[in-house]
Amino acid sequence: MSNTEVSFKSVKSIVQAGYACASSRRKVRVFIQKTYLVSNYWDGGSRNYCEFVNLENLETASGVKFTRQTQGNPYNQDVGTVEITPDFVVVEHIIFCGKDLGYRIYVHPSALAKIVG
Repeated sequence: MSNTEVSFKSVKSIVQAGYACASSRRKVRVFIQKTYLVSNYWDGGSRNYCEFVNLENLETASGVKFTRQTQGNPYNQDVGTVEITPDFVVVEHIIFCGKDLGYRIYVHPSALAKIVG
């Protein structure tokens, strides 16, 4: 897994496609990978919200299908792996121990140029 940092301003439209009121002075870390582990639930005061954004029209993708992890998931939380395609990115909003740590973007290797140009 490789990553780079970009200014929020350079990816603002992508982040705001997933989180309309998003703003930040922090840099946004862009991860290059082919899969993403969804763990969209609170655990110990921390949570990683995720939205799937279509790069062509900057709309969120509802109903993304993934195999829900059943082992070690007694409360049937949203836990599972999603394959990232070149058409979509995952925009993640990170809350760690109650603090807003900003945003991350997960992108397929062949679509990186669309993000960091």
